[in-house]
Amino acid sequence: LEKLRSARTEDELMRAASQLPADIIDRDALVVMTTAQSGVGKGVFYSATKNHIDNRLLELVCKHNKIICGDRSVQARSRDDMAKRSFLSVPFHVLGRDAGSLNLLSRPNEAFAPQQISLLEKIAACVGRELERIRLRERYLNTTDASELLSWRHFVIRANLLLKEANSKRVNLSLVRIAISNLAEIEDHAGVDVALATSRKIIRLVEQLKRQSGIACCLYGTHVLLLVEAAHAKGIVTRLRNLVGKLSISDVSDDPALQSVKLGDHALRGMHVSIAEFPEDGETIHELCSRARRLLENIREQSSRSSVLGTLFG
Repeated sequence: LEKLRSARTEDELMRAASQLPADIIDRDALVVMTTAQSGVGKGVFYSATKNHIDNRLLELVCKHNKIICGDRSVQARSRDDMAKRSFLSVPFHVLGRDAGSLNLLSRPNEAFAPQQISLLEKIAACVGRELERIRLRERYLNTTDASELLSWRHFVIRANLLLKEANSKRVNLSLVRIAISNLAEIEDHAGVDVALATSRKIIRLVEQLKRQSGIACCLYGTHVLLLVEAAHAKGIVTRLRNLVGKLSISDVSDDPALQSVKLGDHALRGMHVSIAEFPEDGETIHELCSRARRLLENIREQSSRSSVLGTLFG
């Protein structure tokens, strides 16, 4: 799975998927097929065999192209195969649409066991997620300079799918909005490089804390949006505050002159968080973002008032 997640291009991803180790799933051949826009069976084939693609598997892929890229895995045994091998097709999807399939030919006189099919379905799901990441990054120019967070347009697409799924399953979601508002203060104490590095560090922490089922994006370089199940939202925020408070200047700079700067205190003081709940605070991602922004403005205003009162009255 790590090889799949580290793929930077579609070719790298398909090649990694086709090289599934035989000790994980023993088979005669494996072909990974992506679906072209014109229809099933028109995509590109990648083979796990060293020198060739098993002709029998290609024949089965073409013959059974109507069942490939469906909603579920399909295992079949062709009557005219003298070796009595089983053909298995496991689909993967991008944004809820058919995107391709893993197609395997078993060893002679064997069939794929339920636990093997379950494992292949998990691998196919990972292929689909990573293919989505790669395709939408290329489509929307989602750069990776600061992090692997989604672009705004990609985030909206994914968020709408998650909200639709949550609504059908009656699951509550939370949109967490995090603002890093005192980079200028950090710049005054430690310079521009440290301020920029601190911003990137906090964004990476959000990325690391984000649960696998959640999604996140960065706005304006100083705001992060995180959509997760409501049950996990407050725990993620608590862990993020703890980690930001522990930031050390040595994490971002080796300048001896800056070692007295209490980076964690500065960063935590300027980090504000609001949470909008789905469906109570909005039924679309835009409504949730607006609600979270208004809550964030109120929090900032209250924080500013507290700071002024603290200055006036000691």
